[in-house]
Amino acid sequence: MCGIFGVWNVNKKPVDLPRLLDSLQKIRHRGPDDEGYLLLDSSSREMISCLGPDSAEQISLPRIEQVFDVKFNMALGFRRLSILDLSPAGHQPMSSSDGSLWIVFNGEIYNYIELREELKSLGYTFHTQADTEVILNAYDAWGEDCLNRFNGMWSFALFDARKDRLFCARDRFGIKPFYYHLDRERFVFASEIKAVLNYSGIVRKPNDAIVYDYLNYALMDHSQETFFEGVAQL
Repeated sequence: MCGIFGVWNVNKKPVDLPRLLDSLQKIRHRGPDDEGYLLLDSSSREMISCLGPDSAEQISLPRIEQVFDVKFNMALGFRRLSILDLSPAGHQPMSSSDGSLWIVFNGEIYNYIELREELKSLGYTFHTQADTEVILNAYDAWGEDCLNRFNGMWSFALFDARKDRLFCARDRFGIKPFYYHLDRERFVFASEIKAVLNYSGIVRKPNDAIVYDYLNYALMDHSQETFFEGVAQL
């Protein structure tokens, strides 16, 4: 299943790292096998990849508690349920070989083997057996058009340091969810609403119009709105 989470404070204020840790813990059930974080200053491009309390022991990275006093305005978090490439090489957030692209990904790309062979013919090399690395290289090769080549179910956020852009996407049917809160100060996203609410601290109010659509017409997921005011979905 896996769980993804992220915060980008566009007002440049630092991410609340203890709250980040707590928010990802809210979706621990989605990925009990491993845990990882990318902390980033979008201005200086300083970044640190680090571990959490449930991270695999074989991975040699600093613990997130060791950098609580460092200021970052962006963070990506991941909870892993190991499916493909069960080794620590499948740890996320995962980066491209040059470190310019970082991704947190929930799902499975069914045709990743065929895509990997096509990308190899274009000169790309692979260091894991995970479909996550295929997404990174596919984005590098084809940009946003990479989505047209994927057969599967996915929800991911990919940070492109070259363009200072966070590219977020989900599969066509929404099998893998992507919920978010966006205001003038920050963008918060997660696999589940509870993590978005926990970090953003927005007032938990029902979205009456959407509740009405559900109760009166049995409509669900017919718009980007959710049952909660202030929380949207891709």
